[in-house]
Amino acid sequence: MADREALVQDIHECLVHLHDGPSLEAHRLARLVGTGGGGDLQQALVAAIEQLRPPAAQRTAASAAWRRYRHLVLRYVEGRSRQEVVDELGISSRQATRDHEESVRALAAVVWTRYSRERAPRGVARGATAGTADLEAEMAQVATADEAATDLAATVDGVLTTIESLARSRHVRFSVDLPDALPSVTLSRTLLRQGLFNLLGYAVEACPGATLVVRGADTARGVELTLDARRGRGRPPSRQVEPGLPVADDLLAAARRLLEAEGVRVELLSGGDGDLLIDVVMPPVRMRDVLVIDDNPDVVALFRRYLRGTDFRPVHAGTAQNAVRLARDMQPAGITLDLMMPSLDGWEILEQLRRDPLTRGIPVVVCSALPENALARSLGVCEFLAKPVTPAGLLSALERCTVPSATARPDPPAGSAPPRQR
Repeated sequence: MADREALVQDIHECLVHLHDGPSLEAHRLARLVGTGGGGDLQQALVAAIEQLRPPAAQRTAASAAWRRYRHLVLRYVEGRSRQEVVDELGISSRQATRDHEESVRALAAVVWTRYSRERAPRGVARGATAGTADLEAEMAQVATADEAATDLAATVDGVLTTIESLARSRHVRFSVDLPDALPSVTLSRTLLRQGLFNLLGYAVEACPGATLVVRGADTARGVELTLDARRGRGRPPSRQVEPGLPVADDLLAAARRLLEAEGVRVELLSGGDGDLLIDVVMPPVRMRDVLVIDDNPDVVALFRRYLRGTDFRPVHAGTAQNAVRLARDMQPAGITLDLMMPSLDGWEILEQLRRDPLTRGIPVVVCSALPENALARSLGVCEFLAKPVTPAGLLSALERCTVPSATARPDPPAGSAPPRQR
């Protein structure tokens, strides 16, 4: 079962027919997991779902792990409709779509683990595979409990703080170059942290006395993190793999196992003389642009802070004229609109947006200190937020109004390429 994506599709097909014995018996997954028929496959899938049940402390409405487990139980074990699941869990339809995708993937990881353990050869190899399977099972549990978008800069800062004492003992100094606008990544925060602990530990142990430079960049390949350890002040190491480097080291192997399972590429490079270069290339979150129409730059800075670590990317429009132009060009996932604007006020901007065929469908969240909720909604506004806006209020409003990043708004018309602003 080499193709994980094919397994995810198989799992979904079997869940749809979970109570249809003949369909399960004929499905190839019944043979791949070694069951005796449809009934056995049904029991295996229900048992795998139960393996995703989080501990009692996480069984709350706010827990993503509990919500996704309940999604599988309600939708497939109990046979509820999609709308019944949404009502039971008290979530939006968009959130239900995300929960469904993530829960099926987590279930596929559990089935993969069980299949690997049962197919492992006897003796030492079987034990080694079982150890890997145990790790994969833990990884599946963690991944389904974590949210999809992870703040990379904050995660790196936390890991470096923790590993600092080890670095001092090896006379290794850190130098960090992470841009403020570094985007979030589509990785489990826990698995990313564990992978970075192992990678940095490997670099510290391999290059005692070095200066370890940690750089980040948003590149064409993805979000790239570079660990550059140098023991001298000479030229940077060449980007060629050094055959003699101990790539089988336990720390590096563990990091690769953790990160590559999440779709991360870990490339080990070195220029010799004890120098070390590691590139970590991570899939970025497909960001949802939010046009913030407000003449107060402090409000925009506040919204950027509120939305850091999410897949929302605020873009500022400080004037009415700029706002309408950017809305047409960018086709953002949503707009936040301040009513008290100079020149044209928020109502006039809203009227222009609604008259234009290119912008009339963009969801608008009005933010105002004035009690004009009813008027705003009568004009087709998606949400009304009373100032001062809270982080939870802003995020909830945007989640309710905008489509998920995986199914983002269609590309803007030809010739209106959006500016890349961060």
